[in-house]
Amino acid sequence: KVPAASEAGTAAVARKSLVAACTIPAGALLTEELITFRRPGTGLPPALQQYLVGRVVRSAIPAGTLITLEMLD
Repeated sequence: KVPAASEAGTAAVARKSLVAACTIPAGALLTEELITFRRPGTGLPPALQQYLVGRVVRSAIPAGTLITLEMLD
């Protein structure tokens, strides 16, 4: 079974990404409370949360921003 041409772009929209739940200051230790999951799924998948918790934030991350690996040490 193959997705129809009209369904091609919907997969990323239906998935979720890791997002800053609130503004996270530089130097903060990333915790589960500081992370939430939101659509679209164009960022890091929720399955990576366990590998990111405990890492230090390089620069401030505004609330609602997709979290990237470049933001963390």
